[in-house]
Amino acid sequence: MEESKDTEPVNLFHQVSILPCTSCGKKIPESSSYCKYCGKKAKFVKLFCDYCGRSNDPNSTFCKHCGEVINFEKLLCKYCKKVIELDSVFCRHCGKKQKKK
Repeated sequence: MEESKDTEPVNLFHQVSILPCTSCGKKIPESSSYCKYCGKKAKFVKLFCDYCGRSNDPNSTFCKHCGEVINFEKLLCKYCKKVIELDSVFCRHCGKKQKKK
């Protein structure tokens, strides 16, 4: 039996990203709204590629979109979308507060 050349196999499994909870550190699916271990609201840090600007998982070594090495110390401002340091409380470009203390 010969397979048709214009069809491709169908992937029946959806790949789920597993990321650490920012409260307790246990690994949970990225699609979670709450951590099943500590019960706190799930907040995931997304790192952005300095080259293409697209988001990546925090445990990535290379950008999944363009293949460049990810700078783990930076992310994008929630307001002006410019690159800022990971631990910044205020954006150095627009001055807006990034996270609550």
